[in-house]
Amino acid sequence: NDESFENIEFSQLCPLYTLDEINAFERVFLKCVGYCMSVKGSEYARTYFVLRTLGAKDCADFGLEPMNDLKATRLQERCLEKQIEFRERYPEDAQRDAMNWTL
Repeated sequence: NDESFENIEFSQLCPLYTLDEINAFERVFLKCVGYCMSVKGSEYARTYFVLRTLGAKDCADFGLEPMNDLKATRLQERCLEKQIEFRERYPEDAQRDAMNWTL
């Protein structure tokens, strides 16, 4: 699914946290991962099979399909788009040398 929630939507769906708090969570998370938003194919495959194994224990109809080349390419593109978006959103944190640009 290529749809993703924006922080404003999370704040509406989960009123326990304000939009400012969710933005702060996002910023801390991004700093922790060095703004690296990419997912390598090997990481995806490993996680897919772990989830499939765990999901099979609870549900025989596990709906997550393996990723084909087209979906993998789209995921890489979206990761880079998000890296750029976050770099623009938090320019004071975005030191070019500190960013982990991939792809």
